[in-house]
Amino acid sequence: MKKNLIKDGFEVSEKIGQLKLKSQDGKYRMTDVCDNEGMFHIIESIPSKNAEPIKQWLAHLGKRKS
Repeated sequence: MKKNLIKDGFEVSEKIGQLKLKSQDGKYRMTDVCDNEGMFHIIESIPSKNAEPIKQWLAHLGKRKS
């Protein structure tokens, strides 16, 4: 996903790091990770109508916690 974002001209957040996580085949591979704030930022930046239900759900959760 990160490579596609860069290729499409999007700025990749500096808050995305990499950790070695165990994959399905049992090997440990470097995997892109981010915290909750970074994930919300990524979701909000998706310019697709398909992302709208997730954005609305996140907004609803934010109102409930306030």
